[in-house]
Amino acid sequence: MDSRGATEILDAANRNVATARKWVTSSEDSLARARKRLAESELMAEVGQCERQVSEAKDNLKEAQQYLGGVEKRHEVIDVDNDESLQKLKKQRFSSNMRIPVATLEQSRNKNRVEEDRSVAIRVEEDRSVAIEACIVRIMKERKTLAHQQLIAEVLSRLAFFKPQPRVIKKRIEALIDREYLERSQDNSQQYNYLP
Repeated sequence: MDSRGATEILDAANRNVATARKWVTSSEDSLARARKRLAESELMAEVGQCERQVSEAKDNLKEAQQYLGGVEKRHEVIDVDNDESLQKLKKQRFSSNMRIPVATLEQSRNKNRVEEDRSVAIRVEEDRSVAIEACIVRIMKERKTLAHQQLIAEVLSRLAFFKPQPRVIKKRIEALIDREYLERSQDNSQQYNYLP
């Protein structure tokens, strides 16, 4: 390779470097413009959100003013410095015909008791469901195949500590079929088979 070819290669390389620098510069400028547009769009989104909040606050303020206007119309303003209006207020507020409802201790206890009764009833129902399912599975393990009415009668006789409703037993049987502990007999739909 002669010096002239090397010089041309060097010049071409310098031109490529210069072009690359221009591209980097223009890319940085484009990036800066993109960042600026992004910041402006985010700013506009924030402004829009603030405008919505301001309009909601104005609506709430209007509602409050309307409510207070209604309250002022219903109630007269009494000057406490004036003895006549104060005496009038006392007569109105403390007349013998006026009854003030007061919550008794028993009422508050009853309210708490109702909430406790609900939670206890839910827990008892869950426990009974488990007991019914366990009884059904034990019976079906022993018998392997059993008719619907016989299964219900057997469950009722074995569960001596509470008497479940037959519809509850049926629901538990359906739940066991769904979980594949039992299956309906293919020959008779009123007969169940135990699935080991």
